[in-house]
Amino acid sequence: MTEDELRDGQSEVVPHVVEKLIPANSITMFYGEEKSGKSLLATYILKCVANGVKVFGILPVNKRPVLYLDLENSGGDTAGFTEHFKGIGKEPIRYRNRVTGCPEPDSPALIRFCEQHQPLVVFDSLTKFLKDADPFHPGEMSKFFDKLLNLCAAGVTVIIIHHSTRKDGEKYADSHQIGANVSRAYCVNSEDRPNLRRVRLEAKLCRGAEPSSFNLVAFPVITKYGSFGLADATETDMDKGIEWIKQKYSDGCTRQQVKKGLKGMRDVRKLAAVKDALAIGRLSEDLGNGIIRVPTDGNLDSDAMEFLEPGTEGTAQLEEELISF
Repeated sequence: MTEDELRDGQSEVVPHVVEKLIPANSITMFYGEEKSGKSLLATYILKCVANGVKVFGILPVNKRPVLYLDLENSGGDTAGFTEHFKGIGKEPIRYRNRVTGCPEPDSPALIRFCEQHQPLVVFDSLTKFLKDADPFHPGEMSKFFDKLLNLCAAGVTVIIIHHSTRKDGEKYADSHQIGANVSRAYCVNSEDRPNLRRVRLEAKLCRGAEPSSFNLVAFPVITKYGSFGLADATETDMDKGIEWIKQKYSDGCTRQQVKKGLKGMRDVRKLAAVKDALAIGRLSEDLGNGIIRVPTDGNLDSDAMEFLEPGTEGTAQLEEELISF
């Protein structure tokens, strides 16, 4: 292949499957803590791509077949996920799981299917497809990712679902080779899991570029609209901390309880949010025992994470602010 042939071939490649979110013929990773909404979000995105529907109401997609290879979820869980999004369109998500049998990433049949249809394929979860490979061994992980990259060369766009570390929910688990081989990575954060009201899709630096982050609302928006909703991004760490204390510890709590219990941000951000709230009187502190409380007045009762329906001024402004690849 000459350099001219290489350039000509690339000019025919669609640059994205979901604009500003999932680049084509590449590997994108969603990772996070247990029950943070990773599989639910992947199901929603696949249903949108299969039916040519904008993701979050604003991100254009390149319609194509979708395939969900699922070794993680039960049949009941999967049925529940798909039930939420059945109103998006008639084109189905195709599944292979433990009941039907799941092809290996280097399966000749899977490669032939991918060459013919150029689908969007989810592997859920990464560790379940490793078989005997050591997830902490860089060499073994590199060999596994070579199989996924071969699929990308055959025309596939890959999403892998993975877990975060137990110590830090914003870091992916296992070998650094994972980050070295994915083009995009997003940490799926939910401070109120498993309720999944607020979800943040936090972009991480990876090989391809720095993608955009998204503040989302899952439930009850999914129940009402059959879709994830974009949230008003004006809610700050301070807002989140105050709301969490109000809901979990109406009689007050310690900084240590905030560090341990508040999800969706690192400890340094949690403590900074408490400090800032104390400084402006949105929280009070008993200096004798260190108990932090939310004053009975002086805090907003309205929900700053209000769902913005597609087409509203808020989502239009967000769409203009997003940066293309």
